[in-house]
Amino acid sequence: MTTPAPGPSGAKPAQPTVWAHASVLLYHWRLVVGLPVLVAVVVGAISLVLPRKYKASASFVPEESPVQQGTLSLVASQLGIGTRSGATSPLFYADLLQSRDIMHGVVLTSYGVQRPSPRQGNLAQLWQLTDRDTARAVDRTAKRLQDVTSVRTDRNTGIVSLDVTTDSPDLSEQIVERFLALVSDFNLRRRQSQAHAEREFTQQRLAEARAALDSTENGVKRFFERNRQFRDDPSLVLQEASLQRQVALRQQLFVTLSQSYAAAEIEEVRDTPVISLVESPEGSAVRLSRGTVLRTIAAFFVALLASVAGAYAREYLSLSRASSPDYARFQAMLSQAQREASRAWPWSGSERARRG
Repeated sequence: MTTPAPGPSGAKPAQPTVWAHASVLLYHWRLVVGLPVLVAVVVGAISLVLPRKYKASASFVPEESPVQQGTLSLVASQLGIGTRSGATSPLFYADLLQSRDIMHGVVLTSYGVQRPSPRQGNLAQLWQLTDRDTARAVDRTAKRLQDVTSVRTDRNTGIVSLDVTTDSPDLSEQIVERFLALVSDFNLRRRQSQAHAEREFTQQRLAEARAALDSTENGVKRFFERNRQFRDDPSLVLQEASLQRQVALRQQLFVTLSQSYAAAEIEEVRDTPVISLVESPEGSAVRLSRGTVLRTIAAFFVALLASVAGAYAREYLSLSRASSPDYARFQAMLSQAQREASRAWPWSGSERARRG
């Protein structure tokens, strides 16, 4: 482009008009148009050849064991023992699903995949993340598994939702199923362990309550043996009423502990599932969109901004070279530096030509 003629001395330079900007873009139209189109075509082509992604989902509600819900809670409150309600909260299960032990358990499980191609192995083998160091391979695979796993919780309903996205619908569903199996197994073992501890504790307290009840009943028996005619003595009547209240209270505590002991004993050997599925992972895999159109449009506009900036940068450099007296000096210094470098470097092009 030609440089506009300078104005009169001391005059303020004219502001560039819209036509000046348009002329810059038209002069560099190959860069402004070609680069965005090229980038958009490349991004669209890459997006089309990327493998499809499939997302499998499941949701469940954790259940409290009967020991926690029933008579044991009553006994715990009477004896000053607090229940751990946080262990059955949705946030607990969200953290449990992303814990190291659960992740490693999912990674080391062998899976059989039919789509998009038949293959079998654990996740490190299927994702080609094997390593001589098995522990490092498992950690790398667990990190990738965490990236493709999403866990959501609903505090109002207590529902925990799990999503897994891979390049195979079979693999996504199997991973979700394995997550649920490991969580259920953990919850079952935790419930049985807790029930075992509760049974041992209740058994000890039950023996103490039985001994206390027997002692109180023996005290009532001795009272009646010593005082066969006590109705006429007010003090003896009050003493007999006090003894009867003690017997009633100890009987109530003994019955409650007996019920709690029986419940804990049953819960200790119970092997029924402890999470209720709201949505099963079987058949839940859905194909996700590649987003080719959005990626192509975004790439086009990003490249368009970059090409416009490049056009103005080239125009600025062109005007600087034409108007700045320092540019000629820069060219001379650059030529001199090239000549000195050619003489100093023995294997430069001129030296090779001379020797040849």
